[in-house]
Amino acid sequence: MIKIEKKPFGYRLIFSGVISTKEVEAWLAESDNLFEKNNGSFSVLVDMRDMELLPVACQGIMRQGQKLYKRMGMDRSAVVVRDKLTAMQFRLIAQKTGIYSEERYINAALNLNWEKEALGWILHSVEPSTEKEPVE
Repeated sequence: MIKIEKKPFGYRLIFSGVISTKEVEAWLAESDNLFEKNNGSFSVLVDMRDMELLPVACQGIMRQGQKLYKRMGMDRSAVVVRDKLTAMQFRLIAQKTGIYSEERYINAALNLNWEKEALGWILHSVEPSTEKEPVE
């Protein structure tokens, strides 16, 4: 499932479960329609805590989407994941699309303050903390 929510800072994207090519294509089309109404810069909080690794067939469409977001004014993005593999996958995609320097990755399994850290980055350019061990 992919969901887009409009927020004061820009957009919150929620990716969960196993994402299909059809879903990523629909996200790209919906994003393109949103940007017809968007003027100026914005930030994105991407919640991937419940997403499985992105299938290879979807990665090209994801790259198109990241390029679209950048072209339409995305300043910063924070990507919240639950594991290192998902972070690694999206770091590689971001490096290919030119958004890597504006994107930060937060492992929610190791950082209980993931939302505060993500908002700190996208709203105030405050670098997220390094990964932390969960508090017992």
